[in-house]
Amino acid sequence: MTKASKGHRSGGKYAGRHTTIIPAAESICDVLHAHPAVKRISLGLIKSGQRGSGIPTIKIIDQKGCVLLVIKGNATSQHVRVYTENNDAAALFITEAAQEKGFLVNIRERPG
Repeated sequence: MTKASKGHRSGGKYAGRHTTIIPAAESICDVLHAHPAVKRISLGLIKSGQRGSGIPTIKIIDQKGCVLLVIKGNATSQHVRVYTENNDAAALFITEAAQEKGFLVNIRERPG
């Protein structure tokens, strides 16, 4: 069972002990959680005290075994790892979902 409250997500596809989620990441993670191809979502590092442009941004980075999202809001950013069986399809889906939600999207290929 998934627990969703303002600023927190846990259970279901959410993995790990870290349940805090920044406001900019909430809508994207909720869409990802509902997608059948997403196996697991791991909420990670939050950095605060950053200056934002007022427009949320998402950097999509193909990593071995997962897709790393660096989601930036007004004054915070958060790393979110998304585990699927097909990183390319996941990156495309994440890009479309993020653009629908008004995010600026930057995609980075895995080096090598």
